[in-house]
Amino acid sequence: MTRSAFGLNRADDSGRCAPMITVSGEIDVTNAGEFGDSLAKLAATQPLILDLSPLRYLDSAGFAALEHLLSERTIALVISPQSPIHKAAEVMALPFFDDVDAASV
Repeated sequence: MTRSAFGLNRADDSGRCAPMITVSGEIDVTNAGEFGDSLAKLAATQPLILDLSPLRYLDSAGFAALEHLLSERTIALVISPQSPIHKAAEVMALPFFDDVDAASV
């Protein structure tokens, strides 16, 4: 199994009530722990907007990492309807917004 890669990018916070992090790449069992640890460090200030729309893949380990973060911090998840993980997030009943503007309210 090849290790998957993900990226975290902090967006310009101007005009938003919370910092926004955009997540790209793939999150699976090989890097879900690193993903969770990275976000825990970034999410020191609450709340946080986490845009998952650019993710190409998110497996059950990635969903578990998100569930853990949601239980500990105030995080608004964004997953656009065009995202490859949108349908899976609906099935998993993950609380999310379709766009950043809705999450910023």
